[in-house]
Amino acid sequence: MVAANMGSVEGLLRGRPTSWEADLIHQLITGAAAEEDLPARRTEPVRVPLDIDEEWDRFGLADLAQEAFDEINGRMLEVDDESPESGALADEHLAVDELEASDRAAYISAFTASARRIAQEHGITASTEVITSSYLDSQPAHEPDELEERIRYAAVVRTPHPITDSNATELMEQGVRRTELAAALRATGHDYRARVARVSS
Repeated sequence: MVAANMGSVEGLLRGRPTSWEADLIHQLITGAAAEEDLPARRTEPVRVPLDIDEEWDRFGLADLAQEAFDEINGRMLEVDDESPESGALADEHLAVDELEASDRAAYISAFTASARRIAQEHGITASTEVITSSYLDSQPAHEPDELEERIRYAAVVRTPHPITDSNATELMEQGVRRTELAAALRATGHDYRARVARVSS
C-alpha cells in the first residue's frame, strides 16, 4: 500500500497536515472517504451558490446605487413633472439602473469563470454552474455541499471587485468596511451618477 511505502499516513501527508486535500487523502487511504467527497471522481454537477446582493453590499456598491437613486428621486420631487429636468432625471435613473445591472452581470460572469477554473484545478470533470440568488428571488437559495462551499469561497477570494479590480476580500479582512469602500469609490469618481455622466458625455 502507498501508506506502507511512506511509513505512515502522517508521513504521506507531511507538510500539509491540515489542508482539506490532506483530509480527503487520509480518508481515502483509511477507507473513510465517501465517493462524493473525492473531487476528481464526482459525477454530479457542481452547483456553486452566489448571493449577489451579499457581494454587492460587501463591495460598497449597494450603498452607492441606493445613494444615486435617493438623490435622483429626491430631486424629482422638487421639480415640475413637465420640465426638461424631470425628463433628464428620469433618464438618469434608468441609466443608473442599467449600469448597475451591467456591473452585476459582469461580476457574475467573472465569478463563474473563477469557479470553473477552481473546479478544474481540483480535477473535477463534472459540469460546474453558478446558482445566483438575490432578495428578488422567490426560490430558496441553493444549499452547497462541502466541496461546493470550498469552491464558492475560493471564487469569492479570486474574483476582483467589479469596479476597482482590487481584492475586496483582502480589504475586508484588513478591517476596511463596506461604507469605507463606498466612500473611496465616491471620492475617486466611481459612484453611479458620476459614471453615468461620463458615459453620456
